Formats: sequence, C-alpha cells, structure tokens
Amino acid sequence: MFSSEDFFKLGLGSFLIMQILYTFTFLQDRIVNTKTILIKSIPVLFITLLVITYLWNGLGDLKVPVTIYALAISLMVISALIRKTSVNWYGPVVIGVVLFLVSDALIAVSKFGNMSDNILKYLIMATYMIAQYLIVRGVVERNQPKSA
Repeated sequence: MFSSEDFFKLGLGSFLIMQILYTFTFLQDRIVNTKTILIKSIPVLFITLLVITYLWNGLGDLKVPVTIYALAISLMVISALIRKTSVNWYGPVVIGVVLFLVSDALIAVSKFGNMSDNILKYLIMATYMIAQYLIVRGVVERNQPKSA
C-alpha cells in the first residue's frame, strides 16, 4: 500500500516544501559577493546534473518532478553555502545540507538507479537523521549569542 508512486510523489512534494522553506531561511543571512556565490554554486549544480544524467533513463514519468526536486535541493544547499560564515553554526549547517543531499541522492539511486542494496537503507536514514539534526539545530542556534 505505501510503496505506490502516489506516496512517493506526496513525499517528494512534502520534502520540496521543506527545502523551499530552508532555502528562504538560509537566504536571510546570504552574502552579496557574486563571485563567491558562483564559486560555491557551480560544484553543487554540476553534481546535481551528474546525478540527474545518471538516473535519467530510469526516471520514466517522474523526470520533471524529480528534476524540479533536484534543483530545489541544490538551491537549498547553495543557500546554506552562501550564508555569512560568521552566522552561528554555519559549518554544521553546511555539513547538514550536504548530508541531506547525499541522503536524497542515495534514495534516487536506490529507486531509479537499480541499486537496492539493504545497506543503502541504513545509509539513507543515518545521513538523513544527522542532516536534519544539524540543520534544525543550526537554525535554532542562528540567533543565539556566540559563546566564548
């Protein structure tokens, strides 16, 4: 019952909303240096393109939704990378968003890339849980005064 494509699409949509909200949250602390933004954005977009290209033939009818989702998570990662490094918990949040990207890439590879190894399930959950802890803690700590 819970393995249908409809549930996958609902999950994809829910996570898409979360990534958009994270993106807006991170953009509140963004830097304005265009060169730095480009330098930090290009590798993320390149990795996203590689993953989408690798999965493309297996995506079937989900090509458009998965591509939109991949772009949204890429923008979330970029928005975390282009924050001012002086913001509390900058580093842990960056690690969190990268782990979130890894978690989602593992989900995509296990679902569309014909790699359904059981170890992937554990890696997906481990990277996801650590990612969410770091991101949420970073958002909470953002406005706290820095301790000495």
